Amino acid sequence: FQPLSNVYFEVTGPYSADTIIDLALGEEDTVRFFDLWIPADTGHYDFQCFSILGGDERPENDTLNKVIRVRPLLDMIGAVVDSSTGWGIGTKLYFQFADDTGSVYIDSAMTDSVSGVFSLHLLDSLYRAFIFTCIPYPDFIEDSIYVTVDSISDMDFYLNPTDLLVINRDNQARYDEYYRISLDSLNITYKIWAPVNQGIFPISRVITFNKYAILWYTGDAATDNITAEEQDSLMVFLDSGGKLLLTGQNIGEE
Repeated sequence: FQPLSNVYFEVTGPYSADTIIDLALGEEDTVRFFDLWIPADTGHYDFQCFSILGGDERPENDTLNKVIRVRPLLDMIGAVVDSSTGWGIGTKLYFQFADDTGSVYIDSAMTDSVSGVFSLHLLDSLYRAFIFTCIPYPDFIEDSIYVTVDSISDMDFYLNPTDLLVINRDNQARYDEYYRISLDSLNITYKIWAPVNQGIFPISRVITFNKYAILWYTGDAATDNITAEEQDSLMVFLDSGGKLLLTGQNIGEE
């Protein structure tokens, strides 16, 4: 229950260093050793860290044993292609450790616009991949991608054009999951397009989907559910035989 001065810290193992710091009352701190350690190879490295302070009344919690695993960085190559034509598909890929819950990615890549080939660098681990494709292919998440020195999951993805275009005008994203779950249960593939983030969808491209149809939902949005430019495009789309399901809380009022 008092500030501490001249607390001695030492780390031993493949790397050895020591330092002395002061700690305020109740303070938790990161102890930094300024000598650089670069592991010579991959593998497991055992370290012991300990502190020393005269008059310490709880010496049993002064030692930390830690194992650091240094993993190899592997060169990965894959491709995203049309399963029928073999043509490359423009794609952005983001790889995340499978047990991460945030938005930190270990690496990302873009495919070559012609071949669909991509390359990236990954540690040996288990990954989740977020795959964002160009029109009319589906965006999806690929779980359980294994990358080890001896065994590598197939990094080639073969896709077909999606069945349905889904326009998401629900700016608060309250209902997105309802549509995803329903369409997945019907085994209908889809491309969700959010104009608030991606701009106005080029309606003429709907012809490249398997179904010449659009599901357009607006959630609780009260204005700008369909802009004047989009209305003109939809009239051409409907006049040419397209099918439109328009749904939202305030469609009638607007």
